[in-house]
Amino acid sequence: MKQIVIPRHGKPEVMKIEEKPDPKPGRGDFLIRVHASGINFADVMARIGLYPDAPKLPSVVGYEVAGIVEDAGPEADSSWKGSRVFALTRFGGYCDLISVPSSQVFKIPEGLSFEQAAGIPVTYLTAYQLLVVMGALKKSESILIHNAGGGVGLVIDPLGGKHWSKSYAALRSTGRLGMFGISTAKESALLGVLKLVATAVRMPSFGPISLMSKNRAVFGVNMGRMWGEQEKIREWMGVILGGIAEGWIKPHVDKVFPYQDAAQAHRYIEERRNMGKVILKF
Repeated sequence: MKQIVIPRHGKPEVMKIEEKPDPKPGRGDFLIRVHASGINFADVMARIGLYPDAPKLPSVVGYEVAGIVEDAGPEADSSWKGSRVFALTRFGGYCDLISVPSSQVFKIPEGLSFEQAAGIPVTYLTAYQLLVVMGALKKSESILIHNAGGGVGLVIDPLGGKHWSKSYAALRSTGRLGMFGISTAKESALLGVLKLVATAVRMPSFGPISLMSKNRAVFGVNMGRMWGEQEKIREWMGVILGGIAEGWIKPHVDKVFPYQDAAQAHRYIEERRNMGKVILKF
């Protein structure tokens, strides 16, 4: 199989393609022949060394894929063989063949391409958790979206740093501040972990007394830490898939890059050129 490997931290060009032995499906896994892989800003942060949850180098990143089930482990449903699916992956998604726990795999709705399906998991689950589950947004309320771009940015605040202070100050009574990223850390002129330190220094602290007196709420979302909540993930995904079937959710892909052009894809995202999802095609 082919993998896009990050051998060391650095610019997009550090990524390279390697050939590895084909994986075998685990006991409850599906083996998926990947046709498309979603790119997230977390992948960029991992490549430059600013993502705490990233695997040790050399590593293969990637949280989401879409493709066809080639094989099933002994405890997985073999009737899924040949099915068009998309899946959440705990890294490893930049590849053309991957073994994924069956609980993290979903069938692609009719009418969606592999590229559209690969853009569903992280983007829409994050948005659903932010707006519906924890944000509890109501029809009578308003939402302020700072960064209407990228994948999740088509909904919410991924900026971090001093922007959280501004966002918090803008809340009225019963307002909620939902946080899911710190993309501004990338913009610091400092090196390595100092970028995160500089961003953290500009972040506000939210004390319980202040929150109570102002009737405000603050919460954070990190889909990368939801691996132990598969029942919730499948429940939320059921709503999302229902929305796709009914037509009020339409996965938007901004641009598709051949996997050989992964460096160009990362640069495209870093330069804030995308309005929607960026996908690697295998």
